Amino acid sequence: MRARSLSLSAQIRIKMVALLKLAYREEVDLVVLVLAAVFSILWLIWKLKSNNGGTNPSLPPGPRGLPIVGNLLSLDTELHSQFANRAKTYGPIMTLWLGKKVTIVISSPVRC
Repeated sequence: MRARSLSLSAQIRIKMVALLKLAYREEVDLVVLVLAAVFSILWLIWKLKSNNGGTNPSLPPGPRGLPIVGNLLSLDTELHSQFANRAKTYGPIMTLWLGKKVTIVISSPVRC
């Protein structure tokens, strides 16, 4: 009877250790997941801020473009009149994003 209770307590101890290892592994997995999510969000915020969104001081001012398509959806067929209207807002030299390509538009012949 004594040998059985020892083996039963040993089995219980082994199961407890296994459960503790499993719980520890799940906690570590959760911590790694949370850290990965935090760093991913911080990287995304940094990337969006550094991608300028039209506020890069080395580029002239211009309308903010949509991701991937830029300003392509906002262009009309009469580009000359649209550039003249945008020149009133952004000045004679402006930046447009045609897709992911940056385009500098000079709408004044004096500036050329």
